[in-house]
Amino acid sequence: MFTRTCGYRDASIPARVEALKAIDMSLRFALDCTKDLTIFATGRLCRYAASIWLSPSGDVLDDPQRRAFAEWVATGHGFIGIHGATACEYGNGRVPKKIVGSRFVQHSAIQPSTMTVEHQDHRSTSHLGETWPRVDEW
Repeated sequence: MFTRTCGYRDASIPARVEALKAIDMSLRFALDCTKDLTIFATGRLCRYAASIWLSPSGDVLDDPQRRAFAEWVATGHGFIGIHGATACEYGNGRVPKKIVGSRFVQHSAIQPSTMTVEHQDHRSTSHLGETWPRVDEW
């Protein structure tokens, strides 16, 4: 899980890291959490099945790291983006825009919405009613 920021750093990052570490323990997979750029050196990424980008910002990689990461993803490894994962690397078209297909531009307005809960029998939604009103930045 990569959490490097060069600019704005979301205050929720530490809580999200802890939540993912808890999932790591319950599902028995290994999770490394880092801001270290050397992880993106050619050859170091090969020990990972996927890379989680958690709220990065700014230009977080240099050109050799961008190439190594793009090649690693192109060979079938996974990219998981969480909250603003495309709010980085604006100077480079390959990472993460070409991977995700889109780019974060700005936060939307905070506004109310009501979601329809389609699967109330799942443990993640069983505590919700048929609808779930929420105020958030959609």
